[in-house]
Amino acid sequence: MATSVLRVILGDQLSSRLDIVAGADKANDVFLLAEVMAEASYVRREALSHTYDHAYSHHIQRLMVTGNFALLAGLEPRAVHEWYLAVYADAYEWVELPNTVGMALYADGGLLASKPYAASGAYIRRMSDFCQGCAYDPTVAVGDRACPFNALYWDFMARHRERFSRNARMPYVYANWDRMGVDRQVALRGQAAAHLIAMREGRL
Repeated sequence: MATSVLRVILGDQLSSRLDIVAGADKANDVFLLAEVMAEASYVRREALSHTYDHAYSHHIQRLMVTGNFALLAGLEPRAVHEWYLAVYADAYEWVELPNTVGMALYADGGLLASKPYAASGAYIRRMSDFCQGCAYDPTVAVGDRACPFNALYWDFMARHRERFSRNARMPYVYANWDRMGVDRQVALRGQAAAHLIAMREGRL
C-alpha cells in the first residue's frame, strides 16, 4: 500500500516547478496550501516556520495548533503522522504515532483519549499566547476577520454529532450548538466550508 505524505506549501511559493510538487505522488499525497493576510496567522508565522527552521516545536504547538487544525480540517491521519515524522528531529515513532494519531487526531477510535482534542480559536486564546499578532480575531467566528479555528471547530462537531453525542464528556458541546439556532449554525458551517475551500486553493 502506498504511503501518503502531507506536503505543506505556502501559497506565495506554489509553483509546478517546486521539487515538492514535481516529486509528489499525486494519487496518494495530501497538499496543505497556506496563504493568509499580511504577516499571516500564528500557524504560518510561528508554528510552521519554527518547525521548518528548527525541526522542533513545543508539544502544545503540535497538539493545539497544527494537530488541532489537521483534526478540524479532516486531513488524512496517516499523512499527518508521516509529516510529523519527517519534520521533527525528536519524532521517534513509538511516541509520535500515539500522540499524533491517538491524541491529536482521535484516529484510533478513542483508545488513547476519551474525547477528541478539538479546540476553537477562543480556547486557544484562553490557554496560550499564540493569538497575539495574528491576522485573525479569535473572538470572531463568521466574517473576513474570523479565526478559522472557530467555524472549523463547530463544523467538526456538527459533522460527527452522531458519534460524539454519546460521549459522556461532550453533551455540553451539543447543548451549546443547539442553543445557537439554525441561522447561526448555517452561518458557521458556511464559514467553515469557505475556510476549507480557501485552504485547498492556497488562500488560507
